[in-house]
Amino acid sequence: MPEPPTGKPTQGRPRTATTGTVERGQYLVDHVLVCGVCHTPNGADGKPDLTKYLAGSRSYDFADKDGTIVTVNAENLTSHNPEGLATWSDEQIRTALTKGIDDEKVPLYPIMPYPEYSLLTRVDVDFHQFSNLRTIPPNDNVVPADYPYFDQNPAAPSVDEAKIPHTTLPSSDPGFAAAERGRYPRERGLSELPHRAALGGRAGPDEGVRGGQDVHVRSRRTRQHVRQHHAARHRDR
Repeated sequence: MPEPPTGKPTQGRPRTATTGTVERGQYLVDHVLVCGVCHTPNGADGKPDLTKYLAGSRSYDFADKDGTIVTVNAENLTSHNPEGLATWSDEQIRTALTKGIDDEKVPLYPIMPYPEYSLLTRVDVDFHQFSNLRTIPPNDNVVPADYPYFDQNPAAPSVDEAKIPHTTLPSSDPGFAAAERGRYPRERGLSELPHRAALGGRAGPDEGVRGGQDVHVRSRRTRQHVRQHHAARHRDR
């Protein structure tokens, strides 16, 4: 598996899980949640375009239950206003990350693995994620709206932590403690990233990419009107 795309320099310090707040956030974003696999687009050479680190645009296609082909796009996570998260409150980011509801109170397609992220500790979500995401330089990359409609279903339920198996090692084994610590990324579904696809895995991280095709680009400034239009059509069915 290729190395996840990383875009922030470590300034000579090792990137570890415990080196301060921002470093911890960078470790989670780049190496545990590997957000850049979806939210950093690839260049023409197939490699991550780090000039658009976490600026979004990767797309995935899957068939909805009625056979409609839906294109879902990874959002711009930079601090840009209005294309990124600049105007999002901490609570809105927290809700999107752990409950799958965006700043406009619209459900996110569960190709974004928020059911697993709901099990992240509050410390990792608040202090580390926020402290890191707020430092991502703004990028005006315009991400396409989900097409032909946003998720029409309620947000997916959280993963039941009680169903995540514990290590089979006996407690007397020297590796027991380390194996139990491994439940943290595993119980959050992070050991299977890049993200599992929405709705039963009908698309994968390397499937359904639209490449240079027209993917109906709309900026965040127009997306609310698009959503209202599709919501009205959905109600009239």
